[in-house]
Amino acid sequence: MSRKFVYDYYDIEIFEDAGTEEERIDLAFEEARDRSHLYAIPCEWSVIRIDGSKIRVRRTRYKNERKD
Repeated sequence: MSRKFVYDYYDIEIFEDAGTEEERIDLAFEEARDRSHLYAIPCEWSVIRIDGSKIRVRRTRYKNERKD
C-alpha cells in the first residue's frame, strides 16, 4: 500500500517581536512557500511546533504517481 500524501517540513525563524502569534505564523507560511522548490496545489499548510523564535511548518500535498 503506497502513501497518498507527501509531507514537506520547513524550519523557519521568525523573531518573537515580529508581531502576534498569528502574524508570525503567516510570515512563516510565506517564507516556507518561498523556500519550496515545487509548486503544489492543492496543498495544506500547518504549524507543527512553535519553539521561541523557531516555527516548524508542514506542507501536505498529494503524491505524484505519474508512470512515465
